[in-house]
Amino acid sequence: MLARIVGGPMLGVILGMLTKQGGLTELLDKFRGAGLGHKADSWVGTGPNQALNPDELERALGPEEIQQIADKTGMTADEVRAKLAEGLPEVISHVTPNGVVPDDTKLGGLLDKLGRFIPG
Repeated sequence: MLARIVGGPMLGVILGMLTKQGGLTELLDKFRGAGLGHKADSWVGTGPNQALNPDELERALGPEEIQQIADKTGMTADEVRAKLAEGLPEVISHVTPNGVVPDDTKLGGLLDKLGRFIPG
């Protein structure tokens, strides 16, 4: 299911977001700062993930970051917004299986497992 949603270049983009300095905590804070904390908390929590729409994603990340991802992947900004809105909650849910944000060492192992879905 996860590979179908965010396989290939988009999964690589998401993993890059999670591995940069600040990683998952900083990413979740962007959503909280955009008034979407309840959604971000649902992705980390053990219950169902609340859906994210493309406009909410852009509100949290900003149009500049969306355009940078589009330039890097060769997708349009609309495609990036749609795919990230669908895939980001699933990836965050997968790397927080116990309902807590893991420390960097544990997160790295989880990201390595997800990385196998990126074509070589």
